[in-house]
Amino acid sequence: MQSNTKALEMYIRAAELGNSQGYTYIGQCYQEGLAVEQNLSKAFEFYEVSAKKGSYRAHLNLASLHGRNDDFEKSVEHVKVAASAGDKDSMDMLMGIYKHQLLPKEDLTITLRAFQASSNEMKSKDRDDARLFEEMLRQRGRE
Repeated sequence: MQSNTKALEMYIRAAELGNSQGYTYIGQCYQEGLAVEQNLSKAFEFYEVSAKKGSYRAHLNLASLHGRNDDFEKSVEHVKVAASAGDKDSMDMLMGIYKHQLLPKEDLTITLRAFQASSNEMKSKDRDDARLFEEMLRQRGRE
């Protein structure tokens, strides 16, 4: 529990410094009840701030919460934003949604083009290192 509290303190500090992922991780703490009492309303609030700051992960978390609330349209919109930012898992999700005829071809095409453009821009060792670091932080938050 102390490691969760310490992680939350670090996430709060990162958010105070303007880091979008800090807000995402604070939202995850509220969503999962780590170091704080579970509160989905607060999780939504932190995810929305993070999403507005450009975090594709926050968009995925919002998609998940909207999906749990049976708001499929909002959920898909958040997945489209994450895919447009270059997140492969999100693009894979949209392909599945399209295959089940729940997404118009035009929407898939527009998102796929944005995904490809974003993916091409992101190819770098620094980006890969940043994703590994992000994964390490997420794992620490779950301990």
